[in-house]
Amino acid sequence: MYLTKCLIIVSVIPIPFLLTLSFTWTYYLDYLSYMVSPAPSSHYDYIVVGAGSAGSVVAGRLSEAGANVLLVEAGGPAPSLAHIPAMVATLQNSPIDWMFKTEKQEHASLAMGGVSSWPRGKVLGGTSILNYMLYVRG
Repeated sequence: MYLTKCLIIVSVIPIPFLLTLSFTWTYYLDYLSYMVSPAPSSHYDYIVVGAGSAGSVVAGRLSEAGANVLLVEAGGPAPSLAHIPAMVATLQNSPIDWMFKTEKQEHASLAMGGVSSWPRGKVLGGTSILNYMLYVRG
């Protein structure tokens, strides 16, 4: 029993470190590619704010129609850990999450004092990166 607890602790400790390393590595690679790429255009037909599921589709369809589109996102690309469903829980309350909280409610989230975490993605792909790869309607 003690050995099992030790193995669980040892296997869980590096997850925040791996997430930070993955995010930092991705950031530096993107910065380097930005530095060596040509300057972006100074004229755009459309500016789409938010590169989540909907924003990416809108920008893609506009560019397919021949428009010059600028897609703006507050975050950067998703870290490599975002593509592993079991690691999604480590992405909440991380640098790619806006870390929103709900207002205190009397009959909701009683274990958390009436305040719920409301994960919203600050990354290419938006909140769909944080929703455990589930189809969520709403």
